[in-house]
Amino acid sequence: MEVSVKLIKYGCLLFFSLFNSANTAAQPVALGGPLLNIDFGDAAVYDLSVPGPPLQLGITDIPYTTDICPPPGSYTVVSGLSSTCYNDKWIPLLSDNTAFPDINGYMMLIHDIARQQPQTIFEYAMGGNCPGVKYQFSAAIINVDKPTSATGCTRFSSLTLQVEDDAGNVIASTTTGDIEFAVFSMGYHFTRYAVDFVIPTAAKGIVVKIIDEAKATAPGCSNGFAIDDIQVRVTGPDVGIGFDSTPAGEWVKSTCFQDNRSFTMHGSIEAGLANPAIQWQRSNDDGHTWMDIAGATGYTYIQHFNIPDTFLFRLQGSDASLIGFSNCGVFSNLLKVQVNGLPVNYTIKNNSPLCAGQDLIFDVSGGSSYTWSGPNNFFDNSPYAHIFHSKLADSGRYYVKIISPGGCSAVDSTDVVMLGVDINLSNDTTICLGNTIQLHASGGSNYKWSPGDGLSDASIPNPTAKPLMNTTYTVSVEDAAGCNNNGSVIVKIKNTKALVAKFELPGYVCKTYDSARFTDQSVGNIVQWHWNFDNGQVSSAAVPPVQYYIIGNNSKPYRIQLSVVDSAGCMDSISNQLKIADNCFVAVPAAFTPNNDGLNDYLYPLNAYKATHLFFKVYNRKGQLMFETNDWTKKWDGVFRGAPQDSGTYIWTLQYHDEQNKLISLKGTTVLLR
Repeated sequence: MEVSVKLIKYGCLLFFSLFNSANTAAQPVALGGPLLNIDFGDAAVYDLSVPGPPLQLGITDIPYTTDICPPPGSYTVVSGLSSTCYNDKWIPLLSDNTAFPDINGYMMLIHDIARQQPQTIFEYAMGGNCPGVKYQFSAAIINVDKPTSATGCTRFSSLTLQVEDDAGNVIASTTTGDIEFAVFSMGYHFTRYAVDFVIPTAAKGIVVKIIDEAKATAPGCSNGFAIDDIQVRVTGPDVGIGFDSTPAGEWVKSTCFQDNRSFTMHGSIEAGLANPAIQWQRSNDDGHTWMDIAGATGYTYIQHFNIPDTFLFRLQGSDASLIGFSNCGVFSNLLKVQVNGLPVNYTIKNNSPLCAGQDLIFDVSGGSSYTWSGPNNFFDNSPYAHIFHSKLADSGRYYVKIISPGGCSAVDSTDVVMLGVDINLSNDTTICLGNTIQLHASGGSNYKWSPGDGLSDASIPNPTAKPLMNTTYTVSVEDAAGCNNNGSVIVKIKNTKALVAKFELPGYVCKTYDSARFTDQSVGNIVQWHWNFDNGQVSSAAVPPVQYYIIGNNSKPYRIQLSVVDSAGCMDSISNQLKIADNCFVAVPAAFTPNNDGLNDYLYPLNAYKATHLFFKVYNRKGQLMFETNDWTKKWDGVFRGAPQDSGTYIWTLQYHDEQNKLISLKGTTVLLR
């Protein structure tokens, strides 16, 4: 038998259905409320491992089992199907066909077998009818075999939906043909099969049946299928409703009860009834029960809304003689008006307390839109308002305006607590190469500076730094709570070559009058010099003039100072002491007494402060060299090779250059006394 596709409207939901081509109507159709609705009930708790109760006696010929994977030839009632059945040969089916709110609904799961004769798997007798009204018998069916596990199967289950009168005469029937594999698209879905019929006038009642046709099945085919939502409903011309001045398909309106708004709804019914009539109906309990709206029998209906609630509206259409009978008419899609009160049961929160620097996230629910405000001119209009890289200053109270879909609003607040380090740092600075600078940080209990090169200590708040180039010093500061904050100080170098002040000076000046020459040995790109000779004279020359000193008896050593400045403006200075000698006349004592009494214990050239290239030698009377030195401050103590020498006369020689670089050669004798 040829099968074709027909679109069926169910409330405001649409289903794809299969019909015998002889029963396909040319015009759109609508459905009435179900006179028969077998949806197999609901599970108290959604659990695929717990089967539902069996059908009443007499409804099916197939034996019932509590096994959720029914053995061949039996059925069970389940709220879903595990993919573990029969070595994963059946599809995973997580819910039945029934629409929301029946989310835990059951379905009939059948493990079919090969048979030579048809078998009735569902039979239900019902009475009552509406004269001249067309009905529809339908069921939602799905093949649970996996295509990959059915290789080699030659034929699958085929079902017939059949309507008989109370005398057993067939009124209408349609066959599904082999139930095809379910295609996965956002989950596996049932297919609705249906047949239209009109009850004969003489019939006192009808019997609806689902018959499993005879078939031979190849070995290895599991032949599983499920049935749900077996229904008998009135069918008739399509009835539709909508809101005025609203795009087609927009079936929900929201408003605030304080707005006292009115909405206008309009309806229509397609041709097909000799004497059509309509009746607007309203439900205040989400469509569980409906009541006629008195006097609302025209194609336009207006209602005023000022009480918070949810209202559903639909339009019943039927012949005028049957308009008072709900089972004899068809119904339109649903319109919903949500009249909001002031927002309640909303939640508002944030993820504080948290450390500064982390993301501060707000969360609010219970409305349709939101407006945030808070410290530091904070503003956002998202339910998940966000402050990236938060600061301590973000602590405080934040307000949110919660707006319902209908425009009612409430204002609430949430407090934010920020933790962490309020770090204080020294300013960026510039120094001269070779100089040091002390860095400063405060606000925490632990510190870590980087880079550590050139720092006196990288783990203290105030280390000294001596960078060799422009350097950014970063410090990580942690408080007692474990929160961190980072900061940085930039130290720039003015010059590219280190500036070092340095000069050479004579060791002594001699009383009562003497001169001294000073030689600059500073390093760097020097552009300025400043000398202070401590004799009342100063100089800015790189090579200063010879300085003269009139030395009194009570004079202290002179403090010679040099300051230099380089091309970058860096300055360095140094000071050295110029000592004073009572006498600069070089002489060798005629005698010495090496007895460690502190008087004349050594033999050496006296007052050789300014002598250079000095050589001093001592011989005994046999001409044996006893002592020699080129440093006049090193003295002979009368000992030769560890042995004290005898008293007597010893010969000495002295050679040196004086201040005018003149070579002086002297020779003489001295007496060693013990």
